[in-house]
Amino acid sequence: MDPYYLTNSPARPLLSIVTYAFGAVIDYQYEALRGNEIRLITLRPGNFDDNILVRLSHVPLLPSRDYSSERMRLEQVAETLPSDWRVFEVPDGPDFEYKRTSWVHSHESVSKFSYEKPGRGRVHRNHDYEALSYTWGSEADKETISVESSSSLSASSMPSTDTALRTRRLDITRNLASALRHLRYPDRERTLWIDAISINQGDDSEREQQVWRMTDIYRSAYRVVIWLGAGGQNSSLALSTLEHLAHEIVRDVKSGHAFKSPDAKESEWSPTDDFLLPYSKETWRAINDLVHRDWFGRLWIVQEAKLAEAAILCCGHDQIPWSDFHQALETIGRSKNLPDEIERSLPISVKLWDMGRKRECKDPRDKIYGVLGLLPALFRAKISPQYGDTPVRTTYQEATLAHIRHVQRLELLSQSYLHRRRIDGPSWVPDFSAPYPVHNRVLHRFAAGFSRSWVRFDDSNRDFLLVEGVQCAVVTALSPPVPETMDKKAVLRAVRALEPNEVVMASTYPTGGPFSIAYAKTLSGNFLDERRPGCGWPTLESWSCQNSNNALFGPFSRGARSDSDDDTLLSYFEERALNLVEGRPYMWTKEGYFSLAPVRTAEGDIICVFLGCHFPMVLRPQPNGRFAVVGESYVYGLNDGIGLLGALPGEWRVQIFQDSSSITEGCYRFYDPDTSTLTDEDPRLEPLEEWERMDHMRTGDDPFVFQYYMHKVTGETVNSDPRMTPEALRARGVDVRTFQLV
Repeated sequence: MDPYYLTNSPARPLLSIVTYAFGAVIDYQYEALRGNEIRLITLRPGNFDDNILVRLSHVPLLPSRDYSSERMRLEQVAETLPSDWRVFEVPDGPDFEYKRTSWVHSHESVSKFSYEKPGRGRVHRNHDYEALSYTWGSEADKETISVESSSSLSASSMPSTDTALRTRRLDITRNLASALRHLRYPDRERTLWIDAISINQGDDSEREQQVWRMTDIYRSAYRVVIWLGAGGQNSSLALSTLEHLAHEIVRDVKSGHAFKSPDAKESEWSPTDDFLLPYSKETWRAINDLVHRDWFGRLWIVQEAKLAEAAILCCGHDQIPWSDFHQALETIGRSKNLPDEIERSLPISVKLWDMGRKRECKDPRDKIYGVLGLLPALFRAKISPQYGDTPVRTTYQEATLAHIRHVQRLELLSQSYLHRRRIDGPSWVPDFSAPYPVHNRVLHRFAAGFSRSWVRFDDSNRDFLLVEGVQCAVVTALSPPVPETMDKKAVLRAVRALEPNEVVMASTYPTGGPFSIAYAKTLSGNFLDERRPGCGWPTLESWSCQNSNNALFGPFSRGARSDSDDDTLLSYFEERALNLVEGRPYMWTKEGYFSLAPVRTAEGDIICVFLGCHFPMVLRPQPNGRFAVVGESYVYGLNDGIGLLGALPGEWRVQIFQDSSSITEGCYRFYDPDTSTLTDEDPRLEPLEEWERMDHMRTGDDPFVFQYYMHKVTGETVNSDPRMTPEALRARGVDVRTFQLV
């Protein structure tokens, strides 16, 4: 692997820029790309302070052959091992044995090429180039570089033998120029793909085409070079610490289980999660400063780093493999003595693949286009990047419609909030440029069961979306929103002050049982052991007791309301509950439901459950019988398909497990504690007749909640329960109606 460290060793001088004709250097003019061409940049060698000289060339981007499919699966490798050995996968390769670790198989007869992760030389490419991932920097802060171009001047206008005169001027941001100076070799050329130079930013048509091909461009690169900016003593300390840590402790990709690395040198270090990392405040500060650099806030890093076969992170003249960097942060994130400032920054790396709104991009349309490379190919084909005069609202609307058609769900509707919209257009289209309205959404509500969405357009206006669903409640009262603040004790005091009178009076909830139980489940988002067994969440009984100094509700809470000086630390689950409720008002309905509402909910709004939408939605009545989307809500009693199918019989309840991906907790099953029955079959539905349930391994094309069924005669397959169509539900007496969203 080529080193990145640059030296001041003598090198042949760069060709200098000279004036021509009237003493002016002419701006570089792009030549149009043809067919499947991309532009590669040859960075000419030079010393650090030399002028930057590059050469642009057009090359075809052809499909690369990937040999990774020839690699043995983990279970296949396990079958070749002795009985007292186990195998795990870590980012850099397999890790054999349990207490003593090794990178090498115990049997010499098993070739390492059968289990090693394919690296350079094992993937065939048409061109060896590196793709640069960086922040553009200020457009107002420019530096001029020189571009060689043999076709830029005619032979009659200049001497053909004078290469120095065949240059053109190109302005780039100073941050990119700094990257090129640091990454330039002193004695040989380097081939790169850099969006700001490789794409003619003044040609919207080319920009759209190249953004569409970004997936292939980054996947075909030999590796991705991540540029964090100029370095210093602080960044060098951070990178050296992280690299050392990555070589001491490795983690299984699937389970996160820690092992001492085969290369470990620290005999006293332990791979356990409660291991105290022996770092000084200076070291922690250096790591914190590094992960708060601007690059980690860019939207495009989501796909640039994810698509890379290999990546290396560079800061000044220092570097670290991306796999080492990520591995080290994973270990830090599980450390017992993690400082608060590091803990807050961890989601930048640990949740790097979240397509969050916190990441920045220059063009708000890139909130969609910037993550296309991570989306399934079949879905990606439904979206064509359009810049130019295309409104942002059009980009977001087309992406939303493509998603609805692709997965047959209204999952994105839960991202539509009235109170933080920055764009005009239909209320059912999420504003992807707006920040999240609350710190944590309440997930796993399963409000629509295994139904699919049924949508169509109003012929008179394509902004009007017709959806099928059931009106479940009407809003009659609201509290002020729980404040959003980093001071969780302030949030706690607000929650205590807002405790409903129904809890004190031991009222009955509409679903039966005491109001206090519904309130306890609401504040926890129903993240309890009874619903999510084996995940370490508290039981309903232990959570309902609330005998902590930080009790959110109940007698202990009411006795502690005036105590604002209690310094008892919040437990993880207490803080998580506060994160769920902050930013939301409490909401009461005419039907007796209590819920967490979106901001700007008003009296007279209605709560609906739409087919294929697993969040109860708050709607605002509009003229002519239409409705605007206010936002998603958490309503205990409208979860688990109750709004469509009614309450589960007896003691039956829904439980949630990890599905076949072992990543997504999206497997919903039905459990009867009286008989210990756990089944995929909803006890409220009649037996299947013409259809049968299918096993299905989750893919990127699936919605979050699904079950697959096949028709016994035609062989047709669907990803939703055929017993939950609008017609089937109406036949059961369910008041399914059409809502016109505007």
